[in-house]
Amino acid sequence: MSMMMFVQLVLAVWAGFNIQATDSLDMKHAAEIHKLMRAKEAKDADAGTNADVLSFELSAQASAATAPKGDNDDSPDAVLQKSSKTKLGGTWYGDKILNAADFSGGTYRITTPGKYVFGQDVEFEPSGDGVTDTLYPDKDSEHYNQLAGYFLGFFAALAVEADDVTIDCMGHEIKMSEKFHRHQRFFSIIQLGSKPFLSGQGPPQFASGVTSPGPVKVANNVTILNCKLGLSSHHGIHGNDNKGVTLRDVVVKDFEVAGIALNGASMVVIENADIGPSLTNTFGAALSQAIFLDHLANTLVPTHVGLAAYALSTPVTLRGQTSMVDTVFKRLRKELRAFLQNPSAEPTEGDLAHIFGQGSSLPDGSALYGLLLTKKGVAIADFGAGCGVGENPERFMVGPITLKNIHIHDLKLKADQITRTVIGNGPQLMGPAGDVFTVTRLWNKETFVYEGNTLSDAQVAMAVLKDAASAGRGDHPLTWTEAKYFFGAVNIPAAVQSWASGGMSQSEAKAWKDTLVQDGSFQCFGDAMSHFNKGVVGMRLEFQELAEMSEVKIANLSNTGKHNARYCTQASYKGGDVRGVSVRHTWLPGVSVDDASLEAPHGNVMSVSTLQLHGAPTAVLGDMLADDI
Repeated sequence: MSMMMFVQLVLAVWAGFNIQATDSLDMKHAAEIHKLMRAKEAKDADAGTNADVLSFELSAQASAATAPKGDNDDSPDAVLQKSSKTKLGGTWYGDKILNAADFSGGTYRITTPGKYVFGQDVEFEPSGDGVTDTLYPDKDSEHYNQLAGYFLGFFAALAVEADDVTIDCMGHEIKMSEKFHRHQRFFSIIQLGSKPFLSGQGPPQFASGVTSPGPVKVANNVTILNCKLGLSSHHGIHGNDNKGVTLRDVVVKDFEVAGIALNGASMVVIENADIGPSLTNTFGAALSQAIFLDHLANTLVPTHVGLAAYALSTPVTLRGQTSMVDTVFKRLRKELRAFLQNPSAEPTEGDLAHIFGQGSSLPDGSALYGLLLTKKGVAIADFGAGCGVGENPERFMVGPITLKNIHIHDLKLKADQITRTVIGNGPQLMGPAGDVFTVTRLWNKETFVYEGNTLSDAQVAMAVLKDAASAGRGDHPLTWTEAKYFFGAVNIPAAVQSWASGGMSQSEAKAWKDTLVQDGSFQCFGDAMSHFNKGVVGMRLEFQELAEMSEVKIANLSNTGKHNARYCTQASYKGGDVRGVSVRHTWLPGVSVDDASLEAPHGNVMSVSTLQLHGAPTAVLGDMLADDI
């Protein structure tokens, strides 16, 4: 019997007990177990020892080594009772042992205080009756309610929804599977809260109190130890407004947005953290947009009797060809599923692979961070947003933070500059999740007529469906709440629908383009979700009241993104930049940046970028490099 099988067997015995922990794991007890394991492995390597006997014998020895007086019974029943417990001050406390099976049905939600110890590695890929074939929670799930944070799917492997929680991975790794990484493009390995966004923030369906009602259950006083956090389409660890977060002895790698991102957190301690390398083989942002739109159009819309009827009966014309809205939606699903099943294959139908890539590209989002600690709220705007030069930052301040022995390294990005279109006083042209309708990438570069693709066709079809439903045609008019839920922020007005229909001649299309340019309708500061492009940042610290730092080292950061807009320019564009450290309203001692290892061929390189440091001595300011702000 292999050593791995034996360890899993012992931990499986432990997993049957779920006694709430009230203190830390007795590490001497764990060390004794590992010592006995090594001794047993050497002694019984060739003996063919029975697995059941061995597991009982090992547990009995480990328990007896630390058992309190009067509790030395080493019978199998007694061993089973004690194997999930830890001796602390003469008393036995229980820990919840987490194994891969605990994550098989979806996000593991921690809703009670205690100690949670990993017994084995976890490669996260939900399955079973409550999971759809697109790896979303079932639309009727109560445990993973669409209105309680799961509108975007399984957004985390582990969601901490209780205070006073300790997570000890015991050196085990938690990561997405390759398949799930393709399917779930918004994800954190560990989310410190019941939702990924605070109420009123995030994509339109989260930003509305109607479609995402109730406050986030924020996790406070959380400790995370001895974890290896691997493949993730966004973050390793993400949290909002947490009070008391300790991360110690953690490795975070293969992420696409940030290794560790805490927004509005206070009393943060991070010690002995290795962050990097980031993921270097992934897909374009359009994949995330298509997956969300497919879920909305082909899973949720059919649940509404009126919208289902509208989709079947409402015509949409694209490139001179007319079909029903439902047909356009189904084409998106068919081609998307074919891609997800085999993304590396040459496309045999449709064009999605050409806009998604084949999983071999650098991340293309607005920014890539090793460590992000900033004020309350999302960090999608420019550096220091919300408090201008000369303004008092006191109302935004959080902290304190303690950072010790942190190595941030090997972060690589190719930030994609996406031109968005704003017509008149309206919002930008976009799909339901705020996904940019990329006019300048959808037209023929010579004639300016609509060429489009399967994704943009579905965005147009969603706008056509919204107009039909809003007009009240049919027997099932939409309520305002339903409109927010199903259509979010979609904005593709009639004039743009007409262009996409092929209703404009080449001369008319060119005249329309010229009008957009003359009116200044194009803006080019952001990414595919209109997040402000900021490039690669090893460590971004903002609005921290008090920062204690030592042995923080940053090296090997690269950004090959560039500003390539044809119809607009953005002053002080930051999407091609690399910053070792970006500091706003925070004093920064104890950080070392390897300047020579920072690379931005199409932008600026800054060892330390600063703005209005909070409480910093003048001497400190003199040692730092200021950027163009």
